Amino acid sequence: MGMGGSRPRRLRAEWRVTNMARALAVLLLVTLHSTLVTLQAQPGNYTTKDKKAIKHYENGAECMRMQDWKCAESDLLKAAQADPAFIEPRIYLAEMNEQRGDHARAMRYYKEVVTISPRYFPPALLHLADLELAAAEYDAAESHYLQFKGVEKDGARIARAQLGIENARFARNAVAHPVPFDPRNLGRNVNSAVGEYYPCITADDSTLIYTRRLKEPTVKPWGEQEDFMVSRRGADGAWRPAQPVPTVNTQQFNEGAGTLTPDGRFIVFTKCALADGTYGDGMKGFGSCDLF
Repeated sequence: MGMGGSRPRRLRAEWRVTNMARALAVLLLVTLHSTLVTLQAQPGNYTTKDKKAIKHYENGAECMRMQDWKCAESDLLKAAQADPAFIEPRIYLAEMNEQRGDHARAMRYYKEVVTISPRYFPPALLHLADLELAAAEYDAAESHYLQFKGVEKDGARIARAQLGIENARFARNAVAHPVPFDPRNLGRNVNSAVGEYYPCITADDSTLIYTRRLKEPTVKPWGEQEDFMVSRRGADGAWRPAQPVPTVNTQQFNEGAGTLTPDGRFIVFTKCALADGTYGDGMKGFGSCDLF
């Protein structure tokens, strides 16, 4: 969606692995938050003895809790600069940059974390590998997934890492052996200037649903959110102007990655809870990201 003409032949491989990496990254951010809370519960266990670095870090962590992102980043950067071996601020900086979409900087800080100590915070290896997978750095992603498996104890996370390894190998092979792929823009009734992705169509080829990323200044800190759009094919075979799905979309929460049942009656989609565990509109889930 949102594409005109042809794109590099690696797109088909990247489509599969990028979607998987994004889903895993959302789940892993919950792990990162809970682990950091545990680390902060015992401030004497910081990976530095530098009092100046600790002060900046604690100030930055407090700013994060207050959602003052500019203040948080400023103090966390000062903490990291005060001690090149101080891991905790680098974890937060990596997370902040990952959440706002600056994946290059996020990878930089995750790499610093795992270089200092790959065992101190194993999820950093998994985050780094997912970002590398999405960036088509397949060799590096596979290496970090394997490294994560060597230090992780949890069976479910090890299984996720193994899936990442398989996706990295699949993508590397698919890029080396491309198949014809010529995506076409569906026209102004469907495509727009903003990001559109995760299309799904009914069995009778008459209804199309997809995710559109919209600017929304009231959503902090990203200033954007995702909604579903639906377009139906007319008798002439052309797609009609896409419309939002009012019974599902919300202004403050992301709705995305939807799948239509073959008859077009139901949407199965992913919705992630906010930091306070709420899903919006009275919806209840089991925590993290759920299917609705």
